[in-house]
Amino acid sequence: MSQEIILEARGINKSFSGVQVLKDVHMDVKRGEVHALMGENGAGKSTLIKILTGAYTKDSGTILWKGKEVEIESRKDCQALGIACIYQELSVIPALTVAQNIYLGREPKLGKRGLINYKRMNQMAQDLIDSYEFPLKATDTVDSLGIGLRQLVEILKGLSCDSELLIMDEPTASLSGREASVLFTIIEALKKKGVSIIYISHRLEEVYRLSQRLTILRDGRNAAVLEKEEIVPREVIQTMIGKVVDESAAPPRYYPEIRRRWF
Repeated sequence: MSQEIILEARGINKSFSGVQVLKDVHMDVKRGEVHALMGENGAGKSTLIKILTGAYTKDSGTILWKGKEVEIESRKDCQALGIACIYQELSVIPALTVAQNIYLGREPKLGKRGLINYKRMNQMAQDLIDSYEFPLKATDTVDSLGIGLRQLVEILKGLSCDSELLIMDEPTASLSGREASVLFTIIEALKKKGVSIIYISHRLEEVYRLSQRLTILRDGRNAAVLEKEEIVPREVIQTMIGKVVDESAAPPRYYPEIRRRWF
């Protein structure tokens, strides 16, 4: 994996009605890395992501994209840089095809008449699908797809804009175990192509399985930045909540590769 830092946020501060919700937060993401973001509800995760995607403007701090300072003040700014966010609530339109959803508002046109070139759009979409080996057809209608495949359409929307960084917000929340496994395979494929991912999840087993680093926020501040080998369940939870975990509590069912690391 390249050590190039594609995105860096330094000293980010944000307040609402006099209440400071982000306090000197920092985070960086390397090219081709899955960098997880965790924290309890209210820790500041959503606010940070909304600043990185232009939904909120920061009060102070610096954002660097490929080493250059940038201002992200709108979704258009975000897309122009190559950042896309796949939210937990999908925004696909079920009545449209996969291709129509991917290129909605950016459809290729026929000459000067302004008519949509459906043949070209379908081919563009299928080429994109095939390049990532997604199990989709450009002409499928989205309402014929399950939740897992609809999520892939959301990912393709981001990739169609040549996005180099995808932000995934609780991506497995509505997926079955089989659908989640497909998503994990696709995330690995995206990594190999150099796409970076910020992965937001409350599921520690997924974070351990997928990520190379983990940033933990607590009360709007950085609590820790952990490397893969430092992602130990008990210590992660203690860092998130700011107190020692009761080791007598029965651990949840985690994947076998980390179950032995619990407590």
